[in-house]
Amino acid sequence: MEKFRRKIRWWSLVDSRLLAHYSETLEVWDDRFVMRRGILSKNETVIPFSSITNYSSQQSFFDRIFNICRLIIETAGSINPELDLRGYPEKLLEVFADAVDDDI
Repeated sequence: MEKFRRKIRWWSLVDSRLLAHYSETLEVWDDRFVMRRGILSKNETVIPFSSITNYSSQQSFFDRIFNICRLIIETAGSINPELDLRGYPEKLLEVFADAVDDDI
């Protein structure tokens, strides 16, 4: 299992990344994602790799400088993306791709 948190960037003071750094935790297990959010009220999302139908990643110029990424995960039966992860370390892409490929 690997645990990820959003990175704090210099422009974090003007968006939600500063709060999200302390209120979000993403765990990548051998067979599932576990996303925990919240400070006062807690929300947990568990996504098994077997239900993931599509995923994509994006990196802007500044994201590459700070080694961060955006990962969008879609599952079967959902119209909108199940998870839209912004500002996480670039290593998340490698760990996620390896975990999904091992599950297939």
